[in-house]
Amino acid sequence: MHFLLYAHNVPVRGRDRSAIYDLHNAQITFIPNVLFDIVAALQQRPYAAVEADYGYDAASFGKYLAFLQQKGLGFFTERPEAFPRLNLDYHCPDPLTSAVVEYEFGYYDFAALVQQLDTLRCRHLELRLRRATPARLQTLAAALSGTTLRAVTIWLEYTPQVSAADLRALYAAQPKISRLLCHSAPWSGADAELPRLTYTQWQLDEAAATLPKPRYVVNSQFFVEARHRNPYYNGKVCVSRRGDIKNCLRHARSFGRLPEATLPDVIRRADFLELWFAAPDAIEELRDSPLRYCTWFPHALQRTAEGYAVAS
Repeated sequence: MHFLLYAHNVPVRGRDRSAIYDLHNAQITFIPNVLFDIVAALQQRPYAAVEADYGYDAASFGKYLAFLQQKGLGFFTERPEAFPRLNLDYHCPDPLTSAVVEYEFGYYDFAALVQQLDTLRCRHLELRLRRATPARLQTLAAALSGTTLRAVTIWLEYTPQVSAADLRALYAAQPKISRLLCHSAPWSGADAELPRLTYTQWQLDEAAATLPKPRYVVNSQFFVEARHRNPYYNGKVCVSRRGDIKNCLRHARSFGRLPEATLPDVIRRADFLELWFAAPDAIEELRDSPLRYCTWFPHALQRTAEGYAVAS
């Protein structure tokens, strides 16, 4: 007889405590490290053999197993080979998955940038726009058509030149737009006719500052990525309003400026890709946490003798 965790329940050891990630129900159950060791042994050996190892404290062993069953985390079976473990290998066929782009309808050719994103099969684009006019927005919408982009989020600086009707027309012209937030507006609230169009009195710097904070994401895609890559940086490129290509808009370091530098060239550079591979296991502030594979960690990082740490 064997006791196994369900395949979507994955144990992760931490320094002071461990956790079982329920990747199907997006839940985490904290457990003591001794239970992590028991669970690890049970996945390899028969129940009776592991129980015998803990014969010196049979009562605690029984309570631990009852806890796992009560939480619905595992089950008994005579055929462990019939229940393979979850494949935790990481594969991403696309060179680029997301881009964050500032654009003021100047400094660089937006249509040329979109073509580079399309070449790299980028799927998600966050646009931060200033100095818009209705005509400029329609030109921008046309540039997004026929590309691999699946979803476009727009942060637009409010201007009285662009009415709510103009923004509704932008939505109608470009179905890839999933959300449009008009910041620095005289009021806050959603458009009565198009709830995906929202206005806020926040300035962009204030609004953006609320975004890059650590948060927790519990699902199989994030978990697998975090075991191998840095989910905040991996597969992402940022372009500043002047065309500087960066890992993050908040970083001072630029890897080149459009149009002299191109995205396909930059994302092949080892120094640009370094943060993509700065996985949580290599980050000082995360490596001992049982939550390291569900933490979206948007901090600037610096190299250390043992890996990475939050930049001072």
